[in-house]
Amino acid sequence: GCSATINVPVGVTMDLSKTTKQYAFDVKGYLEVDSEGEMVASTGTGNGSRVFSVNNGGELKIDSGKFTGNYCVNANGGSTEINGGEFSSVEPTLAFFNSNTEVPTEVVINGGEFTASDNGVIMGNGSTVSGEPCKLKITGGVYNCNIKSDGYIACSIYCPNYDEIEIDGATFNVTDGCCICSRAGKVTIKNS
Repeated sequence: GCSATINVPVGVTMDLSKTTKQYAFDVKGYLEVDSEGEMVASTGTGNGSRVFSVNNGGELKIDSGKFTGNYCVNANGGSTEINGGEFSSVEPTLAFFNSNTEVPTEVVINGGEFTASDNGVIMGNGSTVSGEPCKLKITGGVYNCNIKSDGYIACSIYCPNYDEIEIDGATFNVTDGCCICSRAGKVTIKNS
C-alpha cells in the first residue's frame, strides 16, 4: 500500500466536515499524523462525521494533533497506534471492530487525551461479529467521559464482545458512570 504523512501547522484548522464520505481519511495503506494544528470533522452522524477509518490491513499512527468528530478513529481490521494528541467526540473517540475483515484489529494507545461528551470514550462493537478478537492495549492517556442524553451511561471503555483489552497505566475521569464496562472478552488492568 501507499504511505503518507500529515502535518497541520500551528494555528491552522483543517475542516473535514465537507467530505462526501463518512470518513475524511479512509486508511488502507500507512498514514502517520504528527500535527500541531487541528482537524475537525462534523459532530453529526452523516458524511464528514468521522476523522479516520482504518480498514483491512491499514496502518494509522498518530503522534500529536487535535481531532474533533462524532468518532475520531474507527478501527476495523488493521493497526492503530496513538502516542499523543487531543481527541474530542460526541460518541467514542475510538471505536474498535472486527467485522467483515480477515485482518485482526489491533490498537495501542500510549498517550493522549480522549474526551467523549455523550457515550463511551473507547468502544467495541455491540453487534455479533465474526473473526479474530480485537486487541486493545493502553499504556497511558487521560480518558474523560460525560453524558448529556437520557438512557445512556458514561463509560471510559466498553468491551461488549470477546475482545482482549490490557490497561497498564491510564487516568479515567467519568461523570455519572463507570470506568470500564465489560460484557464479554478479557480485560486486564494494572497500575491505573
